[in-house]
Amino acid sequence: NLVRRDAELLSKLQDSIFCTDPDGTITYWNDGAARLYGWSALEALGRTLAERVGRGAACDVSERLRAVLGGSDYQDEWEDVRKDGSRVWVDVRLTRFDDADGRPAGVIGISRDVTERKLLEATMRRDARILAELHDAVICGDATGNVVYLNAAAERIFGWNRAELLGRRVHEPLPAASAVLVERLTRRALAGEATESVDFEHRRADGSGVWIAYRAYPLLDAAGKVTGTVALATDVTERRRAEAERRQLEQQLLHAQKMEIIGTLAGGIAHDFNNILTAILMYAELCLLEAQQATSLSEGLNEIKAACLRAKDLVQRILTFSRFQEPEPKPVDLRLVVKDACKLLRVMLPATLDIRVDLPERPTSALADANQIHQVLLNLGSNAAHAMQNTGELTISVRAIGLDAPLPVRGGVLLPRRYVRIAVIDRGHGMSDETLARIFDPFFTTKRPGEGTGLGLPIVRGIVQNHGGGITVESVPGEGSVFTVYLPAALTPSTQMAAVQAGQATPRGRGERILVVDDEESVAILTKTALDSLGYRATHVTSVEDFLRAFEASPSSYRLILTDQTMPRLSGLDLARRVRAAGHTIPIIIATGFSRKLTPEAVATIGHAARLSKPFELHELAVLVHDLLERRAE
Repeated sequence: NLVRRDAELLSKLQDSIFCTDPDGTITYWNDGAARLYGWSALEALGRTLAERVGRGAACDVSERLRAVLGGSDYQDEWEDVRKDGSRVWVDVRLTRFDDADGRPAGVIGISRDVTERKLLEATMRRDARILAELHDAVICGDATGNVVYLNAAAERIFGWNRAELLGRRVHEPLPAASAVLVERLTRRALAGEATESVDFEHRRADGSGVWIAYRAYPLLDAAGKVTGTVALATDVTERRRAEAERRQLEQQLLHAQKMEIIGTLAGGIAHDFNNILTAILMYAELCLLEAQQATSLSEGLNEIKAACLRAKDLVQRILTFSRFQEPEPKPVDLRLVVKDACKLLRVMLPATLDIRVDLPERPTSALADANQIHQVLLNLGSNAAHAMQNTGELTISVRAIGLDAPLPVRGGVLLPRRYVRIAVIDRGHGMSDETLARIFDPFFTTKRPGEGTGLGLPIVRGIVQNHGGGITVESVPGEGSVFTVYLPAALTPSTQMAAVQAGQATPRGRGERILVVDDEESVAILTKTALDSLGYRATHVTSVEDFLRAFEASPSSYRLILTDQTMPRLSGLDLARRVRAAGHTIPIIIATGFSRKLTPEAVATIGHAARLSKPFELHELAVLVHDLLERRAE
């Protein structure tokens, strides 16, 4: 009974179990062996083991049996052949069993199907070879974020040694700026999120630099639980260099065209500017006469202020239009941009051409660089005037729209979302289909030699596409053309409109001490007087040396520094950096009439600082000083 019970138990095991006598003849063959090798017990019993097991193995099974009978256990894996000719990988273990007298009675063998494991191992070896040969870096981390694998490309791209990174967080060897970025992406991947690709510049240990596109993904088990992360990093240095060169060429092209248009504007601007200067001079003289008669000066002074603001606006438009700078998309009300561009168009174009502007009543904000949209409108307006031979009506309209379906545009397709649409409509000679197909080709022009370069419309399309927008053109020969520009709508209102809608009262100080630095003594005194009138206690100096003596004598007594940007020996930006290097966190305002170095990025590096454009109104100065002091108090 005991033997029968043991036999029943062995027959139910999943593993293959077989026994042989000392001659190698099979004496036991369970159901697992039948399933694994395909031979029934009836077909196996009485046969030699070599006839049923190890038929595809490279080793001699009979020789292995003799070694086991001699007292050596045996274990190996081989690819065997079933009865039906199919192949199977098996793990085989052989051991001797003895009779009651201790003499070898035979061999018992256990074999197991390991085909899936062998296939998995082969796949893993193949994947490992692929990962090792990839040009992209692959970095795997465990559930805590520690690195458990990195390929050769990761060592090459980052300049790492495998041993120094394994077991550490991937961001730990990185410089501070990129470490923060990589750590944030890793945390998102550990939270189950596949991140977008982010570019950053990395400095290797040997001092060489590389631009890297980095993204991270979660590794999930069958239940969807995050078990680790895998990060892919690509060396995009050449791509970034090519993009930088392309941007540089585009900027040079844009700047060259701006200079060409400035020549057209010069005559009209000189006329307008002389009128403004005349108004300032005349109102100043009238005020002097009034002063001699001890009468009120308010009306004349208001006119002087209005004339100065017009002069400021005109000068700013000239600087904005001619300034060489990177595009800075931000929420802007396109109604204001169109109005501003139309002022320039009215100066550029003959009085025989009527410009009609169709604008919505509500603010229409788009994410755009106002300077470049000016250029788009001036190009399209100039082309429209040429098409109408400088007579007739040019219409520019602005509308906020929503696209519910993709919209084909020149060179692409706009995806459904909110846009701001600008349409420039002329009633000129129109274009044929052949001309329409080529108008955005560089250097293609229908104008006579000397009238155009053929670069205007390609630049327009480039600007619009760089904004994430698109442009369409409709034209009928003899009737006119419609150029429609689509720009992504801004999710936040424009800062221009926000300032107008706020209706902010002029804030006043509470006796806070402010140090004013300007090498022009009259400007320094005027600024000090303005701050005093706002309730502050201002001290002015006219040189960097005087500033250093005054500030270093008692830095804690001052609450804010207001410095000019353009000064001998040390610029306002350098002065601010010197203050920060000394460990002072005092708010700093840098005022400038025009400086290419004083960019928003440069000011941002100072920290707790702001830029103030000259000339400025008292209210503008009051709000900026108050905001900086309030932010420091928080």
